[in-house]
Amino acid sequence: MGNFVHDVLELFYKLPPADRTLQAARYLAAECWNKEWGDKIAVVVRRADEIKKIRWQSWFCIENLWLIEDPSKVVPAGIEHELNDSLGGVTLKGFIDRFSNDADGGLVISDYKTGRTPNKNWVSGKFEQLRIYAALMNLTSLFKASQLELLYLKDGVKFTEQVTDESLKNTVDRVVGIKEKIDERCVSGSFEPIKSKLCDYCSYKSICPAWSRK
Repeated sequence: MGNFVHDVLELFYKLPPADRTLQAARYLAAECWNKEWGDKIAVVVRRADEIKKIRWQSWFCIENLWLIEDPSKVVPAGIEHELNDSLGGVTLKGFIDRFSNDADGGLVISDYKTGRTPNKNWVSGKFEQLRIYAALMNLTSLFKASQLELLYLKDGVKFTEQVTDESLKNTVDRVVGIKEKIDERCVSGSFEPIKSKLCDYCSYKSICPAWSRK
């Protein structure tokens, strides 16, 4: 569902501002579904009622865009922008959903989310991916990132965070620190397991020492 919504919004924000209407979004959603996503989703979701549910949930996400912003006033400078560079010697790759220029000449980096809206007390960690993008953009772009946006389309909620020199430095330090820890474990061959809620989505849980009953 997330990929489908992203594809629709990519096409939508390539339209001239005056053409970014709800009707245009509905047309693009139908076109994307009929040309590609209907068949793709049918491969993994067999029941017709579930497919219909996904399609309606996707549309509600797109429709909720108008609760967050006025699409006709957004001026994208980049859409689905690919990044390939390094921070502190760590090679990174990513895709920015959208970035645009603010009134002061900075860059606003926006990320679409179709999942559950987090509690505001836990939202800071959700910005980490965008912080990395901001640090990479500041290396490769003539413009500097000034603000980050998380657009939670399911509920029509937007979270923002200002980009500062301190936040960028902390981000680079974290990336370098994580890479150093990975390298250390590759040398030692010891990868200690750490239990978390993410374990429920891990394909190796059944053979993980942390979950072994022995």
